[in-house]
Amino acid sequence: MSVKKLKDNLPKLKRAMESFAKREVLVGIPSDETGNERHDATITNAQIGFINEFGAPEKNIPPRPFLIPGVRAIWNDAQKRLAKGAEKILKLNGDPIGIEEKALEGAGLMAQNSVVQTINNGIEPALKESTIAARQRKGFAGEKPLIVTGALKQSITYVVKQIDD
Repeated sequence: MSVKKLKDNLPKLKRAMESFAKREVLVGIPSDETGNERHDATITNAQIGFINEFGAPEKNIPPRPFLIPGVRAIWNDAQKRLAKGAEKILKLNGDPIGIEEKALEGAGLMAQNSVVQTINNGIEPALKESTIAARQRKGFAGEKPLIVTGALKQSITYVVKQIDD
């Protein structure tokens, strides 16, 4: 009878899964990043995004949600991507931290792209005729909400953050 000594990978596995569980993907428009300011408005992209996501009745701006619906549209696929990452970590097949990063970054990129696509597809309610006319006077012929300069879409991003205990 022979005895084979196996390597104890349990501590490595435990560290990897704990690390994975203590990180989150945040998608949106950062308010504290450079590049968030605009040259065509007195407010930031984050403020413009908030106003459009939830509306501003006092300024007669209806809600035009794009962020939450954009993330919801890929929610199941993002969960599957994260689950596959966790499965690979459990199999100890490769570098657990690299696998974790790839899964989290992939989910973030999926969400970012989906939010931008939500804007590109057009958001209800449609623009008022007066808004379309004002756009045309400024030389912009588009009729989709949230699309004029592209600055708002370009500001949509994601970050992978450590969750504070």
